Amino acid sequence: MKKQHHTVSEFYLRGFAGPAPKKGQADGFWVYRRGQGEPRFQPPETSSIRSNFYSYRGDDGIRHLDVEDALGGLEGAAAPLVRRICSGHAAFTPQERTHMSFYIACAWTRTTQHRDAAVTLAEQAAKGKLSEFFTDEARMRQKAAEYERDTGVHVDCDGIREAIANGGLGLTPSEAGKVMFSLSVAPEVAAVIFGMRWVVLEAAPGTCFVTSDVPVVLASQTSDAMWPEIAWGDRELEVTFPLDATHCLLLTHDDGRSGFVSCARVTVDAIVRRQARAAHNEVYAPRKSPIVARLL
Repeated sequence: MKKQHHTVSEFYLRGFAGPAPKKGQADGFWVYRRGQGEPRFQPPETSSIRSNFYSYRGDDGIRHLDVEDALGGLEGAAAPLVRRICSGHAAFTPQERTHMSFYIACAWTRTTQHRDAAVTLAEQAAKGKLSEFFTDEARMRQKAAEYERDTGVHVDCDGIREAIANGGLGLTPSEAGKVMFSLSVAPEVAAVIFGMRWVVLEAAPGTCFVTSDVPVVLASQTSDAMWPEIAWGDRELEVTFPLDATHCLLLTHDDGRSGFVSCARVTVDAIVRRQARAAHNEVYAPRKSPIVARLL
């Protein structure tokens, strides 16, 4: 059973790999980690990995890999589309655009950062509903009495209410819930992406894009706001998704035609800074980057 799961697609990470600095080493990139100083060179195969991140143990006691398998199938469909974009051809059929939209949506939702945020929101929502229930005195007492009658187990309503108020009552999703909460919004996000304007930016000679453990970055066109301050429905949204070291997909709600645009060093550097700011813990750079080093 496969236990090591890439939170960022391995085939995607290969697009940022370059020649190793020492003979005999595999191709790879420089990995910058927050607060850890000098970057380390390593191959995509060993990067952005978490143990059993997309598997879960079901009620049958068996660890299930259906989510990991589904993500693998999605990557298989998206890989040739990414290669086509990077070779200068971005004309898709509606079905291909749907595949690519869903791949981008999952690239955003499958990360450790997004899962942490989704689980926190789910816990807060569950705690809010529970708190609301226990502040309805009549309903609370009625349900508690019914439960005690059916099970013979006493319910300390006052104690539970006090624990909620003091933050001492934890409501943690199941292992399966943690896997699903983050990915569940992918279809909705993919529908938004499908209707956005797609522009492929090509890096100026001598420059390169970087990526990170948060490859899809949501930011504002007019301010320094980034996700979660800005969301998919905001009209001023600007999404950057570096596809490889020399190409970056830019998504906006602006009017205009999609296509390819050659961008100057200043634009590349701005996107590199954005990727570094948005990264959860790691940035993957084809070559050493002073910009990333300063920000991490």
